[in-house]
Amino acid sequence: MKKISLLLALAMLLALLAGCGPKTPEPVEPEPEQTEPPEAEEPLRFETLRIEFEKGDLAVSRLSEAVREMPELLRTALAEQGVAVEAVEVTIGSSVAATVQALEEGTVDVAFLPAEDLARYETEVPVLLVSGPLFWDQGEDLSAWRREPVEAPLIPGYRALICAAPTGYGKNLAERPSLSWAELDHARWGVLEADSISGHRGVDLWLADHYEGNTLEDLSDVTVYDSFDDLLLAASRGEIDLLPMEEAEREAWSEFWNAPAEPDKEQDETGLGHERTIWEDLPAVALTEWFYDRAAAAGSQEKLTDERFTAALAECVRALTVSSGYDRDTHLLALDLFGRNSYGAAQEGALDATRRLLTLEGKTAG
Repeated sequence: MKKISLLLALAMLLALLAGCGPKTPEPVEPEPEQTEPPEAEEPLRFETLRIEFEKGDLAVSRLSEAVREMPELLRTALAEQGVAVEAVEVTIGSSVAATVQALEEGTVDVAFLPAEDLARYETEVPVLLVSGPLFWDQGEDLSAWRREPVEAPLIPGYRALICAAPTGYGKNLAERPSLSWAELDHARWGVLEADSISGHRGVDLWLADHYEGNTLEDLSDVTVYDSFDDLLLAASRGEIDLLPMEEAEREAWSEFWNAPAEPDKEQDETGLGHERTIWEDLPAVALTEWFYDRAAAAGSQEKLTDERFTAALAECVRALTVSSGYDRDTHLLALDLFGRNSYGAAQEGALDATRRLLTLEGKTAG
């Protein structure tokens, strides 16, 4: 009994000593860091926004309607994009030269002009937006333009592909990493009329940039066709070895290119009967520069070059020209003033290629 009591006493003593030892501290939740909320970005506000359009071929009555109706339409559309403008003034420029001067002097804030007309003038006014047909830009790697386009950023503008046709010599050119002038001169070229940007003038600039100022006029064998459709048919028939082509045209012709050459019971029209895709048969061997239909240029107000304003202005134009929130008369008026192509933010030097082309053609203005 004594032995058992002694053991119990010893156990109690050990337990007591353990209770007096250091305790493991309870985990403590760290207090959240005291961070100040980010300062809200100051919204864009303008007391007055002066927007000018060119006369173009519009009738006086239509221009008067624009001056009367567009200020409130633009003010409302910009407000919906987060840009507050107390008053919008719309004017019609007497000439492109006068409008460019007004931009430089700050008496006009934004002007919508034909891109080529603006490029004729030596001016430092910022270009905010450019317009042109939309398509999925595949970048600068030619291999990306030799297959069906994948979904990519939609870029407005004109850019021609210089393609090799599925002829013996065309296939030979498509396999070369670079092309000499002698090889280009030996090819049979198909192009469009001299006033076509994608089908002629852009090719001239590409040749001049890469081959010591030579242009299509310096090539030995050039045939002029009426349309991209005619160019595609000529390439299919083996009449030409090289041709400029718009990507939208290749896409539009892709099914017909491979459709059977003879009609079957369910098909009324014949195709061209090619086995390979149009991207394989008409591979790009070069890309021309970017060209644009119209441009929006800015005056001297610093806020005009804010990316938020550029994005809001592009969306404002899109809303006025295509949104279901406006009636048909508004759409038609907006299309007359802004043109029928989409607008996007202009990259730095957006009109440089156009200026070089005009210099090549001797068409620049002072």
